[in-house]
Amino acid sequence: MRISVILVCLVAVSLVRADIGPTPGSEAIAPVFAAADLVCNCFVKSVAVVEERIDVAGKPAVRRYITATTEIRDSFKTDGIEDHVVLLRYVREEQHGMRIAGARQAILEGQTALMFLTRTGPGIYSFADPFLGATAFQSLPQQLGGAGLLKLQHVLAAVAAASDRTDRIRALRLLQGFDRFDQESLSRVSALSNSADPEVALPALGVLLKTKTSESVVSLRNYLDAYAGDGEPIALVSVGTELGEINDEKALPAIEALSHSRYLSIRFGAMDAMRRMKNPKSAVTLIARLDDADATVQYLAVITLAETFGKSEPDFAPTMNLFDEKPQYYVQVWKSWWNQNGGSVQ
Repeated sequence: MRISVILVCLVAVSLVRADIGPTPGSEAIAPVFAAADLVCNCFVKSVAVVEERIDVAGKPAVRRYITATTEIRDSFKTDGIEDHVVLLRYVREEQHGMRIAGARQAILEGQTALMFLTRTGPGIYSFADPFLGATAFQSLPQQLGGAGLLKLQHVLAAVAAASDRTDRIRALRLLQGFDRFDQESLSRVSALSNSADPEVALPALGVLLKTKTSESVVSLRNYLDAYAGDGEPIALVSVGTELGEINDEKALPAIEALSHSRYLSIRFGAMDAMRRMKNPKSAVTLIARLDDADATVQYLAVITLAETFGKSEPDFAPTMNLFDEKPQYYVQVWKSWWNQNGGSVQ
């Protein structure tokens, strides 16, 4: 069974406060788009709030009933409404200014936002998704004609090519949620993949990895080889996930090189890709990863070797629980096998 390494982090999914949510760039757009009744470039004309004092676990809190009068400036999907102004209603519960329940988004008067909405009554809507319901932008261009996901993709690609850094990053993270791209969008995103700003370049590379081409993997390798920043940018988590989906053997040399990355999420992705391909040529790399500093990478090396060479015996192919009990035993089993074969699989 393939291992999925899920990393959860603190990200700014609210428009005004941080909240726990998915890794940026990891949410699929198509299902949210399909579930929504209205997807629009919207301007918040006014916000009315009614507050109610409540008790939560013996501590005072506040429940806010919010009604936002929202103008539709451009639409990507509609449910046949003719009005250009709709009401958005949602509820938030907060304690000491932090959300404890209700909507994760909190829109403000005067904001422009990409919204995914569900109709709850005539001209009345709520957020269609707890995380993608509304994403604020300084500016969203209007595009005459067209509709659907492709129109949305083109608008986001245009924003990604614009000058505002925050808008650019938000647009690229949303683009990572698309399954396929046309050449116009890819050209715009590709131009950003060498940016000196990793929060721009890495989601751009994540988009390119969606094409599942060897060229996109080489671009990622080249960027990370040249990158000298400290720490592990949060954008690498979703990039590592995309890397793990690659199944193009022309990309194998770059993937093997990335399995040595100083970034754990990239090593996870490279190991997942090698496990997907099960190519005996990766044996040298997999044996080297038996000594990785991370136990999960060690296990991925063990199980990928077992699946690649058809070794189903428990000593060669333990479950992860068994491996965790005595990792060095299973690592040594494979090192001994490798030495017995003369350090070669030829």
